[in-house]
Amino acid sequence: MYTENSRSEAGVNIESPLTTREKEILEYLSEGLQYKEIAGKLHISFETVKSHVTNIYSKLKVKNRTEAINMYQYVSMS
Repeated sequence: MYTENSRSEAGVNIESPLTTREKEILEYLSEGLQYKEIAGKLHISFETVKSHVTNIYSKLKVKNRTEAINMYQYVSMS
C-alpha cells in the first residue's frame, strides 16, 4: 500500500492528472478489456490506445497494467 509520502517520493504528479481519455482507457483496462476492444468501443485505432497507455504509464510512473490500475485507484480515492 502506498502512503502519502510514497506517492510524492514515487514522483506521481497529482497536480497534473490524466486526461479524460486516459482515464476512460484506464477504466476499460481495469475492466479487463484488451487494447483492440478498447479501440473498438472508443472508435480509435489500436495504435492510439497503445499511445495513451504509454502516456498513462509515464504519468503514473508505473510499468504495467496492474500497477497503473492500482496507482490510479489509490490516487483517485485520495
